[in-house]
Amino acid sequence: MKTTCTLSLSLLLLGSLAKTTQAATITYAGFVTGLEATSWRTAGVAKTMSFTGSNIYGSSIGAVDWGNVGEGYSAPGSGTLSWSYQGISGDNGMYAGDARYPTIDNINTGGGDNFPGLIYGDPSVFTFGLEGSTSTYTGMVVRVGVFADILGADEAGADMNRTYRLTGPGGGDSGDISLRAGAAGSSTPEIYFFDITNLLAGDAFQLISTRNGISGPGYIGPMSWDIAPVPEPSVMGLSSLLSIGLLAQRRK
Repeated sequence: MKTTCTLSLSLLLLGSLAKTTQAATITYAGFVTGLEATSWRTAGVAKTMSFTGSNIYGSSIGAVDWGNVGEGYSAPGSGTLSWSYQGISGDNGMYAGDARYPTIDNINTGGGDNFPGLIYGDPSVFTFGLEGSTSTYTGMVVRVGVFADILGADEAGADMNRTYRLTGPGGGDSGDISLRAGAAGSSTPEIYFFDITNLLAGDAFQLISTRNGISGPGYIGPMSWDIAPVPEPSVMGLSSLLSIGLLAQRRK
C-alpha cells in the first residue's frame, strides 16, 4: 500500500455525537464473499445479509468508499436518518486503490468499475456516529458492513491474522472477529457484518482493525450502514421450535 494522502481527525462531521452511558449491544452477524460482495450496490444480485429488501448494502442509512471520500464518494441512504464519521486517529493514511486491486461496484452508480479504497494504521481505528431522535432506534437494529480481502495479489499473501472489532458506548463490544480464521487473503472481496441494538441517537462507535500480534498496519475497507426492525420474539421463538422439531426427527 502507498500513502497518497492522510485524513484529519475531523474528515467529515455532519452532526455532534451525543454521549450516553447506555450499553449498546453489538454482535457479529456473519460475512459474504464473491459476487455478493463485489456487487454490493447492484440490486439485481441477491444479498443474503440485506434485511431492508433493497438488495443494496447501505441503502437505508448510507455507505462510504474511503479512497474517494475527498471526491464525494459517500452515498446517503433513502431514509431520513443522518450519520457522520470522524475519520481516523494517529499515524494513519488513506489509499484510493489501484489496478492491482479487485474491482467492486462504484458506490454511487453501481457496476464493477471501482477499485476499493481503504484506511490503514497500526491499529486502524475509525469512529462513526448514528444520529436522529429517540424514536429512530427504538425496536430497531443497525447492521454495519465492512469490506476485507481487497488488496492486490502482491499484498494478499501477507494479509493474514487480521481482525475486526466494533465497540460502542457503555462497554458494547463485539470482541475480536478473526477474518478467514487467520488465513492469508486471496484478493476475493468479503464483507463482514455487525448488528447493533439498544442504541441511542448520537451514539459513537469505533471499528478497529489489527494484525493480531503481527507487526504492520491493519486496514478498513468500504463500509455500509442499514437499519430495520428487530425480529419479533414470537418469530424467533417459532424458529427455535421448528429447529428443535427438525433435530428430534433426525434423531429418530
